[in-house]
Amino acid sequence: MMNPRLSIQYSVRLAALACVWGLASREFAVGQLPLPELHVLSRQAVQVGASVELAPTGIRLDEAVQLIITDFSGQPVPATIAPRRMPPLPLQEDEETTGSFDVTIDQSAAAGLVEVRSLGRFGISNPRSILLSQRPVQLLAAGHDSPATAVSLPVATLINHHTFPRAANYYRCQLPPGHRLRCVAYSGQVDSQALLNMRLLDNGGRTLASSRAIQWWPAELEWHNAGAEAIDVVVEVRDELYRGGAGFGYLLEAQTDGQADGEASPPLYLDTLLRPSLEAPLKAERFWQASGIAFLHSSGIDWDQLPSHVVEQFPIRVRGDLSQPREVQLVATQGQQLAFDIASSKLDQLTDPALMIFKKSDGDEGQTAPPLVEQDDAGYVGTPELRIRQTDPHLVWTAPESATYRVRIVDRQSGHRPHDALGFLMEIRPPQPSFELMAYPVFPTNNPAGARPAGSALQRDGAVQIHVTILRRDGWDGPIELQAEGLPNHCQCDPVIVPSGASEADLSVRGAQELPSGMWVISIVGHAQQGEETLIRRAVASTVMTAASPIFNAVISRRTDALRLVANQVDQAPLSIQAGDGSVLEVPVGGKVALPVKLIRQTGAAAECTLRPQSMPPNITLGEFKIAADQSEASPELTVAGNAAVGQYTLWLQAETKVKWSANPQAVARKESHLARLQQALQSDTSTAEVRQQLESAVSTLTAKIEELKKQAAEQEYTYWPPSNAVRIRVVATTNP
Repeated sequence: MMNPRLSIQYSVRLAALACVWGLASREFAVGQLPLPELHVLSRQAVQVGASVELAPTGIRLDEAVQLIITDFSGQPVPATIAPRRMPPLPLQEDEETTGSFDVTIDQSAAAGLVEVRSLGRFGISNPRSILLSQRPVQLLAAGHDSPATAVSLPVATLINHHTFPRAANYYRCQLPPGHRLRCVAYSGQVDSQALLNMRLLDNGGRTLASSRAIQWWPAELEWHNAGAEAIDVVVEVRDELYRGGAGFGYLLEAQTDGQADGEASPPLYLDTLLRPSLEAPLKAERFWQASGIAFLHSSGIDWDQLPSHVVEQFPIRVRGDLSQPREVQLVATQGQQLAFDIASSKLDQLTDPALMIFKKSDGDEGQTAPPLVEQDDAGYVGTPELRIRQTDPHLVWTAPESATYRVRIVDRQSGHRPHDALGFLMEIRPPQPSFELMAYPVFPTNNPAGARPAGSALQRDGAVQIHVTILRRDGWDGPIELQAEGLPNHCQCDPVIVPSGASEADLSVRGAQELPSGMWVISIVGHAQQGEETLIRRAVASTVMTAASPIFNAVISRRTDALRLVANQVDQAPLSIQAGDGSVLEVPVGGKVALPVKLIRQTGAAAECTLRPQSMPPNITLGEFKIAADQSEASPELTVAGNAAVGQYTLWLQAETKVKWSANPQAVARKESHLARLQQALQSDTSTAEVRQQLESAVSTLTAKIEELKKQAAEQEYTYWPPSNAVRIRVVATTNP
């Protein structure tokens, strides 16, 4: 089975794609209350020690006052960051920022990928990646879209550029006789949408070599000038689908040397920082949602070092490559359980491993005998926003008899791939039933396939929904209680119980009326019982990187450093939902119970509201219901079937309604107050002609600005999807009279 285009590209095929995308586009315009969306940064790489202007571009990044730069462990990057400010007008009290920042990366900063977020009026944005480099970075502009206008290809310098629609970029280089050119171009690691295609051309336009990026592996060229004379060559870089723009950035590096063709040489600088590698699993893990294997941070035994390739003691950890099928023998006793865990594709290797177990026969290697068990892909887990395709085998196996068995690993991926893209790690051990968690803030929509790379903001009496995906390991199937940690005062999140076998859950982080403004890092933690042991797992934070589009119909997600919560005391949520009265609803098997639901409506939230039950436990039903425009309460009936399991559960309600909302009227009020001060100053008899001219110019400028802000802040009708609090239900056995 083929791998997905990107190793964490958890895609969803959109039915009636053009229709769905059109709907998503319309919903984005007036489909949810404003959230900050950071689409692209003005550059994808910065040299350590350099001072640059860094400009975030996106939607609802108004009044950006802070740029937050962290590494993937959540630690701040040592840097000096200052917002650029507009020249003040006379009598101006507030300082207006431009949205750009002056950034100086400290010399002590480590090279590698970091994350950037913008903090402003509407909250904190989603993160975007940027590379910190010890090498100089050259930021290019347009104008080299033909071989005739190709720019010089520098060495020991990284080029930062982007592709253009229906065009290519060209770079020229002279290669002396006997010299070799090596060139790499990366895009996905810096959150670019570009699918890079690269060609090497001679002066006549003949293709000397070509390459395209595959998953997180770069487009790369290597060509040796075997002739007796120097030759001018041109490197062509474009998007595979001929797309382009600021969101299609890439990093390019070239190197020439006098070594013979095929002779090994040091890796390019970009390769040391960005190339997927089993030697640096933390780097690979940055593009994977959770580890899922116990030994990612230890090397294990090389395959060729296995003594006689026979294993009798467990656990054992080995590493190798899938350039050919790999086989190891193990001795197991009848009834012995072993877990086989393979990591390859999920570490961004270009593989699709399959695992087979054979019984070894005396005098016969059993090559023609069918396997006792075989596992390939384990299917999908997650939602369209974060859909994990489990292409690496994970198997818990019980030996049917005491014997020697052959374990065989094969690669079912085909096609030419880089020689270092075929690695794998394998662990054979006794089962360790457990689970892992991934969490991300939900983009507010009823169409998960329309999710966008947005940030979050918690309003007074508002809610932020966090979705959690559960990966169950080694057959573990028990219930899990999820809790949020690190919440500020006047903010709460009801614990949620994930029932046995379930792999999805949602938490609602809710702010009170007294919620203070601020920013916090929060964690989602799962607790479960495994016999006498309490399992505690902390969720890996994730983020949507790219929304689906008509050309590339996939929602792409990746790991991020942390879940950040920003509280906004300025705005009041137009509607909140209180389900239940805060106590546990107790209902017997086969019984029914009324669920009281109350809407807290604010100005602009007077429309009919539809409420849809979510995370419903097995054999417990509660239908969709509506609360009319002139009402605020309902008591739908929850029914517990006769075959429902006794235990505790949680559910919640997803509301959908229309609200009228004005975005940032405070900006208009500030400017009108400033205008009043200017007009009052103009009425003063002490003003000189020069001062009056300055004041009149400022009045004219400010009046135009106010009209622009009034349009932006004009009341609009939005579709609003607030979540309710979690409702806990206790199903009890029927009491016979």
